[in-house]
Amino acid sequence: MAEHPAWSRGDSMLRALGVFMCERTVVEGIFEHNRPWSFSDLLKNIPPHVKAALLVSDPEHGAVCHLEHVPRDVARLNTKVFIGIGHWMQYECLDAIMDEVPLPRAKF
Repeated sequence: MAEHPAWSRGDSMLRALGVFMCERTVVEGIFEHNRPWSFSDLLKNIPPHVKAALLVSDPEHGAVCHLEHVPRDVARLNTKVFIGIGHWMQYECLDAIMDEVPLPRAKF
């Protein structure tokens, strides 16, 4: 919990259990078969009717995606870096994510 102070005790225990249950060779295989570890090509073909938000964690806190991997010429792609937040954004600062994702409002 010292490594992730924003996590609850239950979240920390579930992550530890997940890490314990996962075989090292599976994780190594995922990285080995996905070299280079970049999905930037997928961002270049966003359909015209789609707006995409790419939420990136702080490189100082273990980010896997770095801004140099993000294409800058995609008009409908909004990129946001969360400073001070690690790779597990949904646990560390869910409100920051929700503030960045505009949800459609119901029309009455």
